[in-house]
Amino acid sequence: MKLVSIDKTLSDLQSGKMIVLTDHSAPGTRGCFVMAATKSTADKINKMIFYGRGLISMPMTREHLHQLGLPVETSGISIDARRGISAGISPDDRNHTVQVASFADAKPGDIVTPGHIYPVEAEDGGCLVRPLFADAAKDLIRLAELGETAVICDILNEQGSFADEADLEKLAAELELNICSIHDLVEYRFVREPLVERINTVDMPTEYGNFRLHVYKARFDHSRGIDLALTFGCDTFSEDAVPLVRVHSEWSIANIVNRLSFDEGSFLNRAMKAVSESGGVGAIVFLRNTPEQHTNSLFHSEKKPTDIWLEQGRLKTLCPMGAKLSYGFGAQILRDLGVCKMNILTNKETHFAGIDKYGLEILEQIPF
Repeated sequence: MKLVSIDKTLSDLQSGKMIVLTDHSAPGTRGCFVMAATKSTADKINKMIFYGRGLISMPMTREHLHQLGLPVETSGISIDARRGISAGISPDDRNHTVQVASFADAKPGDIVTPGHIYPVEAEDGGCLVRPLFADAAKDLIRLAELGETAVICDILNEQGSFADEADLEKLAAELELNICSIHDLVEYRFVREPLVERINTVDMPTEYGNFRLHVYKARFDHSRGIDLALTFGCDTFSEDAVPLVRVHSEWSIANIVNRLSFDEGSFLNRAMKAVSESGGVGAIVFLRNTPEQHTNSLFHSEKKPTDIWLEQGRLKTLCPMGAKLSYGFGAQILRDLGVCKMNILTNKETHFAGIDKYGLEILEQIPF
């Protein structure tokens, strides 16, 4: 599928064009039309109706839903403008409803339910928290500086099923519209917007020397909890420093088992020892994580796996590193600490794809 950049997509939206948004990286490609509510016209609404065939929805913030007097759980709720329309179903009427509902000073008395436009709550963190059409569409409108209310319409084929990749490309070419992907939007935001916030720094004396412990929280995903970083030799790093870095994934049971069963301790212990003995500066990023269950898990019905087994005379536990985006969180923490160039301490050869997009350069991978 031919995709345009997010910058090009934002330019299209700013000029008043609709775009096609796709989740092509997910199983079963789907697509939807997207435009800013402030750029809505009856002609564009008519194209959504005629070519898209799906429901016309308005992703908006929770605050705006409250302002309109609508519940957060908006599933199945539809609205019309209270004044200035006839039956409410024509493109002119629907466009008027979109305009009225998107006004910054819109109030409950301006709309009625049911109607023909469907409000949808978009997550505060947008596609970085929930990469769905509504959340991604709101992100695009915000990034294009066109407010925070979008208008979207699922694109269906003539049989009433979701249009596939070939259908989307054909339709976009026919209407001279560009296609962008949620995947690219997630990457665009992840690289450009700080997702982490440092909330505390304290001294941390250890058996390996004196470290500084930095506490981070995610700006949007409050369920994530906190991530930690240990620095050795300084609080933050100068641009020309080349610290020894370990990105470690939290899995408390593994840390305990390794600490108790291995003379050299867990990977975290070994990393702290290596950093303190490196003769320079270093950092260990300690990421929150939920591991995947082992294929032979005895705890397959448990929500929180606790697998431990004996293999070749040594205790083993689940592999802790899960979602690839964890590396993005780690990269943002390292950049906040001032890291530019680094040597990575690792127990296996790893390809950190796209690490350069965060302004980071790995000079060497050093095995334990």
